Amino acid sequence: MFSPRLQRATAIPIAKTRTAALALADRFEADIVEQEPVPESRWVFGPEQSLATRYNASSNVVRQALRILEARRIGSMRRGAGGGLALRIPEMTETVQLVALYLDAIDADPGDAIRAAAMLQQTVNQRENGVVLWVQHFVSELQTVTLTPSSTQVDEPANRALLIARRIIDAARKCEWSDDGVRLGTLDELIEQHASGRPVLLQALRILEDLEMVRVQRGRGGGFLLRKPTPGAIVRAVFPHLRLRRFPLRWSEDLIWSINTINAVAVAQRPGGQALRALDQAIRAVRPEQFQQGDFSLQVRIWRTLADLQGNQVLHVLIRSLFYFQIHSGLAVWPEMPVAQSQRLHALTQVLVDAINSANPAAVTAIMAEYEALSRHPGGVSI
Repeated sequence: MFSPRLQRATAIPIAKTRTAALALADRFEADIVEQEPVPESRWVFGPEQSLATRYNASSNVVRQALRILEARRIGSMRRGAGGGLALRIPEMTETVQLVALYLDAIDADPGDAIRAAAMLQQTVNQRENGVVLWVQHFVSELQTVTLTPSSTQVDEPANRALLIARRIIDAARKCEWSDDGVRLGTLDELIEQHASGRPVLLQALRILEDLEMVRVQRGRGGGFLLRKPTPGAIVRAVFPHLRLRRFPLRWSEDLIWSINTINAVAVAQRPGGQALRALDQAIRAVRPEQFQQGDFSLQVRIWRTLADLQGNQVLHVLIRSLFYFQIHSGLAVWPEMPVAQSQRLHALTQVLVDAINSANPAAVTAIMAEYEALSRHPGGVSI
């Protein structure tokens, strides 16, 4: 799955097990995403009592885990004898709302969404129609959500929780951050601050906790602390959305290569010492025999370095989420590579880095097209 080498290469850390409820929610999710989709009226995960027996967990932990999955927007709690979690395929808006929460929390430039939309639409227009339409939908929803004031009123409780979560982040921006983060207050203080009912506020905190943005501080003067999330939090949040939609592997590959090309060309258009040092350091570690063994983590590090240098956080979130989806779902398997192909790929990697450092965007565009053709396997395996 997502090996330690890939975690380092992508800078997507995989968090250790947190609470019992979060760990159980992850187990539930892993089983849910492997189910074949059926009509939503019959698609129920549960009931709670049978889940407690099957997963050897207490009823309280099972209920908390189901609430966490509800916060991930992949189902709604259902009470009664046939209760449990009524599963559903998340809407694009819900996926984008989670992405927007993450972007808010890392103080991403609001203009990144507009710039990402322009670059993606220009780059993917030669891809298959489904990819083009998906990109248009994603960027349109993201621009709408990021431009929507967090004070907007909505009636649906789950959406209210997402809005409260954004308000909590907005309020924390005005506070002084310590090494531990920002103290948000106790549950009662947050209910008063955000004029929210207890159930909606708790669900907002579940959303932020699941995105690794909130933790509880015990003791006198304790309460909830807001902290900066890692990229690992958002890719794990987006994963079930893509998996439940049965997002096609070829679309994911098309978008990953499109974004890699955007990043490479953008860095070539504004060269400097930082780019030279970062790329030279990355390329020195790459060896042809690593490709032969099916280890492409150091190559992935080059793509991540280019994304860091390019600096558009929307593109960075998207490519990381798509890459994690490919690997974690087991859809992309990297086989050992023939010696001749691995040597050609290694040489092409060096040529690409040289073209970027030489500030030659036209050459970079041509090399990336050749790079993609060499890397994408006829059976759908991509590196």
